[in-house]
Amino acid sequence: MISPAYRLIAMCTRAIGSPSYYAALRRMVEQFEDWASLPELAEKHGMAALLYHHLRGADITIPMETRTVLQGIVLRRQRHARAFMQATADILRAFNAAGVPLLVMKGVALGMLIYPDPMLRPLSDIDLAVAPADLTRTLHLLRELGYEVPESHIDSLIWRSVEGIPVTIDLKVGGESPAQTVFWETASNDFAGFADERQSFTCLGERGLTLGREALLIFLSRHLAKHLLKGSTTNPLRLIWIADLVSYAEQFKSTLDWDKLDRFEPSLRGRLATCAAYSQPDQRLPAGIDRYFHGWPHRSSAELRAEGAFALVRQSCCPSEWWLRLYHGSTRQHPPTITLRMHHLGTLGRFALHRTLVRVPTLRWSRRVGMR
Repeated sequence: MISPAYRLIAMCTRAIGSPSYYAALRRMVEQFEDWASLPELAEKHGMAALLYHHLRGADITIPMETRTVLQGIVLRRQRHARAFMQATADILRAFNAAGVPLLVMKGVALGMLIYPDPMLRPLSDIDLAVAPADLTRTLHLLRELGYEVPESHIDSLIWRSVEGIPVTIDLKVGGESPAQTVFWETASNDFAGFADERQSFTCLGERGLTLGREALLIFLSRHLAKHLLKGSTTNPLRLIWIADLVSYAEQFKSTLDWDKLDRFEPSLRGRLATCAAYSQPDQRLPAGIDRYFHGWPHRSSAELRAEGAFALVRQSCCPSEWWLRLYHGSTRQHPPTITLRMHHLGTLGRFALHRTLVRVPTLRWSRRVGMR
């Protein structure tokens, strides 16, 4: 059972409000009493600024203590956002001058593209993507800008201090990734099917590029799925990622190529419908919300066997309705739960078969080597 504070924050997972939306928000707050826990939970989900923005937009009276704490969080986050935006503008200026192609993913780009105020989108790092051929020049330019870049940049921290705030870069190298026959394909293969179209945005006067219209929506969908897979009660799926996905789809829904999206991301429509329900008080949220998947292959079979055969089957084959709808989705907005369960079981079977086919030649080779 989700808490009233979580439900109120979830109600604010959209960038743009409307008179009918704010009327519904006011009705929800009429019965709300858990103001004390609201700021901490909102900050945990990256939603403090957006929550405060919508509460003010709905002309809702916030108790003094809660308002003071929320304002402090928002001001601190805005200071961080300004430092990250300044760092992004410096990077764009340097890369544009050097003629090095660069894509800015998620945070900064989304703040400019879909939020009425970019400060409403919290930033924890700058997500950049470059082509493999430009990696050497990229690292050189980042070092010239004052970033600490380890010799082995893979999974290493690239950072510098901007106005006393540590600004980190998450650098992705590559564009198209080959399709992989793995269980978590849509979550692990970030760039599969992405075309060359780009869309532009402006950050403090500097022009930047991000993924094309459909490609960025696919990226946001897969980013959500990846974190849903890794999620737990102590490391929950952050509601700001739901706000990103829903707000982006709403902003560009009339210009998106939905046939193309259905081909490249079959789970998108069902995932979007589940995410959109968060900010609609008349919509029922799926059962088992926040009950994350902890079965095989997310956990090893040895771990699950230690809990018993029943736990192995239950945790692997019977995820909650909420998890199924968010992770597997469908080309239909509201597919039957049984359809999603059958799809999940089929995916488990395909993954098991793939693991067997990959492992058998390796075992045979190992035995031949051992015999020698």
